[in-house]
Amino acid sequence: MAASSILVVEDEENIRELLRFTLEREGFRLVTAGTAAEAECHLARALPDLILL
Repeated sequence: MAASSILVVEDEENIRELLRFTLEREGFRLVTAGTAAEAECHLARALPDLILL
C-alpha cells in the first residue's frame, strides 16, 4: 500500500521542517508550502490525502 500524502501549508520554516521530519519518520509522503500560492501549485499537480494548515 502506498504511503498517505500530506500537504503542509505553514509560513514558519522551522515548523514546516519539524513537521516534515516527524511525519516522514512515521512513513507519510510530505509536500510543504510556505504560502497559499505555493499550496495552490501543489494542489494543481496532485491532491493529497490530508492538508494541514
